[in-house]
Amino acid sequence: MKGVLISINFIFCCFLLFLDSSTSLPLCVDSSAPFILNSTLEFCPYNGSTCCNSTEDAQIQKQFQLMNISDTTCASALKSILCARCDPYSAELFTVQSTPRSVPLLCNSTIASNSSQSKAVAVEDFCSQVWESCQSVSIKNSPFSPSLQGQAGRTPSKSNPSKLTDQWQSKTDFCTAFGGSSTSESVCFEGEPVALKNTDSEAPINPPHGLCLEKIGNGSYLNMVAHPDGTNRAFFSNQKGQVWLATIPADGSGGQLQLDESSPFVDLTDMVYSDAKLGMMGMAFHPKFAENGRFFASFTCDKDKWSGCNGICSCNSNVNCDPSKIGTGSSGVQPCQYQAVVAEYTANGTASQPSSVLISTHTKAVSAKPTEVRRIFTMGLPSNTENGGQILFGPDDGYLYFMMGDGSGTGDPYNFAQNKKSLLGKIMRLDIDNIPTKVFDLSTRYSSHTISVHKKFLFFSPLLISIYCYLSGAAEISKQGLWGSYSIPKDNPFSQDNGSQAEIWALGLKTPWRCSFDSERPSYFFCGDAGQDARDLGIMGCPKSQIRWATKMNIIAGSEVAIAGSVLIKGSHCGRRLSRDGVLLGTWDLYEEVDLITKGGNYGWRVYEGPYPFTPNESPGGNTSKDSINPIMPILGYNHSEVNKNEGSACIIGGYMYRSNTDPCMYGRYLYADLYSVAVWEATEDPVNSGNFSKSRIPFSCSHDSPIKCDPEPGTSLPAIGYIYSFGEDNNKDVYILTSKGVYRVVRPSRCSYTCSQEKATTEAPSPSTSPSHACRNFSIYQFLQISFFLLLLICFV
Repeated sequence: MKGVLISINFIFCCFLLFLDSSTSLPLCVDSSAPFILNSTLEFCPYNGSTCCNSTEDAQIQKQFQLMNISDTTCASALKSILCARCDPYSAELFTVQSTPRSVPLLCNSTIASNSSQSKAVAVEDFCSQVWESCQSVSIKNSPFSPSLQGQAGRTPSKSNPSKLTDQWQSKTDFCTAFGGSSTSESVCFEGEPVALKNTDSEAPINPPHGLCLEKIGNGSYLNMVAHPDGTNRAFFSNQKGQVWLATIPADGSGGQLQLDESSPFVDLTDMVYSDAKLGMMGMAFHPKFAENGRFFASFTCDKDKWSGCNGICSCNSNVNCDPSKIGTGSSGVQPCQYQAVVAEYTANGTASQPSSVLISTHTKAVSAKPTEVRRIFTMGLPSNTENGGQILFGPDDGYLYFMMGDGSGTGDPYNFAQNKKSLLGKIMRLDIDNIPTKVFDLSTRYSSHTISVHKKFLFFSPLLISIYCYLSGAAEISKQGLWGSYSIPKDNPFSQDNGSQAEIWALGLKTPWRCSFDSERPSYFFCGDAGQDARDLGIMGCPKSQIRWATKMNIIAGSEVAIAGSVLIKGSHCGRRLSRDGVLLGTWDLYEEVDLITKGGNYGWRVYEGPYPFTPNESPGGNTSKDSINPIMPILGYNHSEVNKNEGSACIIGGYMYRSNTDPCMYGRYLYADLYSVAVWEATEDPVNSGNFSKSRIPFSCSHDSPIKCDPEPGTSLPAIGYIYSFGEDNNKDVYILTSKGVYRVVRPSRCSYTCSQEKATTEAPSPSTSPSHACRNFSIYQFLQISFFLLLLICFV
């Protein structure tokens, strides 16, 4: 039992190491988001946003009572310290420089002027105050034990030391171990709930004057991923399933994207089913791609056209869904005919030969179909609507994050997004480095003579060995209830919940479209989540003369109904879904949002659409009550009417936290946009480290010396960049906009005559090298097969 406890503690401590010590984003000790209490805690003074529920509050109270502290001043200080685990910033307080702590970081000096933390109470040195009030007081089960802090204190003169003076030489030693200061990047505990500066009375944060772009490519791509080797290369892919490796020119060089459309890095079009809403939605390259050549593609397939499209239907009895009752789509598509796939492939060689793809055991070619190494995930989709599909690796944990939409069309009628037994409307977190395998034990099936014969046969049949390995691994995957070849990270929020899918990292999303981690603060995980649009609501069948945009709430007599910021419907038949029994259902098609994703976070859909309560028109899968969840509201968003009043639709495109030095006035701001490219926003965290953001819509233009000339948008001063599909980021942290008309890069503001006081006339920093400095030996097909054969033997028989 002791060994088990040690293992649990070890795992917990290892998990805490993943927390980024440079951020004060509100997070609990377990990396989950704080939540809003429906009731008041009885012991700890945390109401509103907190990390403790009533059960945890009672546990802290019991721990405090067992300490049996006689001195009231010391008892008050210890109570506040124990209750700091309920603080919305407890992850930061209890983890300093990636080291977990038994008590929060106690403020040991006056809060610095550059700190984001406010001076809420008149305590200049809380650590000293704790020492002065508790040094001679007996504290049973003291949290201040040197061993708990991983440090050496005074050699105790008693077998059970209970006073601070029994454990520590002096106040200096004590505060060296437990004290610290608040800076612009961290917070400390001063005896009260952490509060950040209120910047309302300070000078406003002015947005940049504009975003300067240069066009470096004419191709239309959906995904861009920087090469993991750190060079100035990146992968681009389109919706049809083709991937190219390109070399990116240096900023200001006048060069264009070096990409040969006729020679893709890999071509998956035979496996991918693509239309206006489906196709290859994501790609990701293993963090050690330069060493192992592993890369992953996320796409939709059609089971009527490809035999490999054979996953389990997501509409099943476990989620109260019957495929036979869904019916066919408008084009005759059957439920789960289209399926979401994540497949693994391999590059033959290392980064020095990045464009050579393993095609078969006989030939290599860059334009033929690749061989799928492993099926990571397959799941049938209930309808042919958008399903998200982006994949990316976590920068700290190395796990694969998979963004999945609700997949069910208008209003998520089966409530998949809130159902924890469903993976629809979720962000998943998968371990693809530890694949479930189970040794195929021939000794249980054959006599020793037969085993010998079979092994001799298998020696000449690597393919049969592969089949044995695959079958045994598939059996283990089925036993664990997985959807493919991956394992569940132990710290996933629902990994121990038998009533939930263990893959879930976050839930309550509609269509997550373009997510990214802040490269400097990886705990900041941004996701754009596309909302309902007018066509989803079935009103676009009305004549255009009967649909117009409303800018404010109006309830008009007769058959006309206006929804704030949405559409005005005329006629008794148009827009019928917007109301039920004459009751206005709410702002259905209003909102596009950006969410800050945290462990176990519930982002509200379809109980909420952004900040608005949402009521579906039909609900065969049941409803989730507002009181049963603690939804995390979006940090940013906009109404459709802010963007395009003529089309009646909008779609958010999530972007990146800008971390390049190219535009210093954009640094530290989150960039995102709308599909229609008439709006680009920057968002600034205010106060810093609070998780609260304010947005500004910013103009953009093309540099006069752009390598490829930008066409003007008729009737406006904006360049005609087309529909915005996605954002990208290279190894220099420069940000790119991928559109229907080409690839655009954010460049120095002065190239568009935008003023930025922080921009300096300095020479360009050298770009990463075009190719790695090391070389890799080429292997023949015969040598490759030999190595593969022995590896298979080791996997299956060792």
